[in-house]
Amino acid sequence: MTLRQIPMLLVIVFGWLALVIDDDVMLRNQMALAALVALVVAVFTLWVSARK
Repeated sequence: MTLRQIPMLLVIVFGWLALVIDDDVMLRNQMALAALVALVVAVFTLWVSARK
């Protein structure tokens, strides 16, 4: 498990939670937002590591 894999893992976890939670719209939206933020972080970390 490297540092670069953690953000992608978070994307999968939050994305899965956003799909699973269907009774609480507010919580589902927060999970989707968290997945989006994690995706941005993952892309950023990949970009930074590729630049080195």
